[in-house]
Amino acid sequence: MSDVKYIMPFDANGVSMQVLPLQDPEEVDGSAPEEAHTGALTGGVTGTGIVRISAVTALRFLVGAAAEAVATSHYLPEGGEIWMPFLTGDRVSVYGGIANVAVAGKIV
Repeated sequence: MSDVKYIMPFDANGVSMQVLPLQDPEEVDGSAPEEAHTGALTGGVTGTGIVRISAVTALRFLVGAAAEAVATSHYLPEGGEIWMPFLTGDRVSVYGGIANVAVAGKIV
C-alpha cells in the first residue's frame, strides 16, 4: 500500500480548514460531437478521493472506470460545480460542454 495521503490546510490556530486544495486542474472539452475524458485519477492511501468538476459551459458528465458520458448523463449547468468521490483508476467523462476538473487534496 502506498504512503501517499491527503491533508487539509490549517489556519493560524492549528484548526483544519474545511476545504481541500486542488491539484493538477485539467480542462476537458467534450463540446465536440463526442465525449472527452480525463486520464485515470489517483486516490490517496485508501484508493479513494474527491474530484471537483466545474462547468465552464453546460455539460453532461459521468465518473467511473470506463465512464463515457452521453446526452442523458448527469447534468451540470454553466457555472455549476460538484464534488464527486472516485476510486483510483476512475476518470471523468464530459459530453456537450467544457469542464474544469481537479482532484481535491494535497499529496504529501
